[in-house]
Amino acid sequence: MIYETVYFKEICFPELRDERGFLSFIENGTHIPFDISRIFYIYGVGVNETRGNHAHKKCEQFIFPIVGSFKLSIYCDGFWQLFSLIDNENKGIYIAPFTWIKLEEFSRNAICMVLASEKYDKNDYINDFHEFERGKNES
Repeated sequence: MIYETVYFKEICFPELRDERGFLSFIENGTHIPFDISRIFYIYGVGVNETRGNHAHKKCEQFIFPIVGSFKLSIYCDGFWQLFSLIDNENKGIYIAPFTWIKLEEFSRNAICMVLASEKYDKNDYINDFHEFERGKNES
């Protein structure tokens, strides 16, 4: 069981099985709590490389593996609350705005899919951890 807060939540989406294999799907507005405006994926990440290391002001995200696994760390309420190895193709983590995330320890050939509520806007990113902590303390 994963500890859930208003900042993040584990979500499973449907998985259909038959003799031909598996089929999983996500429907806009049904399985995730926002309308999808952007989809991107992260791949080719080196063994010792880290992705993320930021928070968003407005953007909500749903992060899940397409292939392989990775570790997702979430910082909120003043401490790291989740260190989770994500490795299930029909399960992911919803990330609310003002939640600092870090992705690391990607398995070889891992592909991380991200569904986002907003189109890319460089002004939506908080890339400085100290600025993020100050903003959380002021709110």
